[in-house]
Amino acid sequence: MKTILMTGVCGVGKSTLSSELSQSIGCTWGDYADIMLDVMGETDKDKIQFLEEMDKLDIIDKAELVASERFADASTDDKLHIFENHLSIVQDGEILTFPMTDYDRYNSIGIIVVEALCKTIIDRRKTDPARSRLVETDDLIDRQQQINLKEANKVSSYLDIPYVRIVNEEKDLSIAALRSWCVSLTS
Repeated sequence: MKTILMTGVCGVGKSTLSSELSQSIGCTWGDYADIMLDVMGETDKDKIQFLEEMDKLDIIDKAELVASERFADASTDDKLHIFENHLSIVQDGEILTFPMTDYDRYNSIGIIVVEALCKTIIDRRKTDPARSRLVETDDLIDRQQQINLKEANKVSSYLDIPYVRIVNEEKDLSIAALRSWCVSLTS
């Protein structure tokens, strides 16, 4: 399975974009948070953000093992898969990143870094009827988006794959352009 990592801060619109893009391309998509929920024996995504740091890191370690097994089982499959994941997480007001070796397991051929204006992200977090999201400050969201871009560059260099940065403001987002970029990676 070839994957394109879809990354961005919570509330930036990764799930909506992944769904629309995967339908446009005719591929599958999944979310790392779903693997974490399986490990936790939970179904509520919002419980992840309220975990204590040590509990969260333990669950991430276990989720990495599950992800390794899932992607290894499908590594000979040539199908494309959009996989939502984070390049950083916020824990107790600090922004944490992951070891580069964590990205080895996903068979990635590209990374899409989704960004939005801080105000847009905060509004989405506040008004999402299906979720109880933490609402951080503009400064923290801005810093996390900057760190994500640096991490995307590192992962891109480490795996020798391209990345693209998009700004998810409804009027500017072009699924067709993203579709073309994704398709070009598989040719």
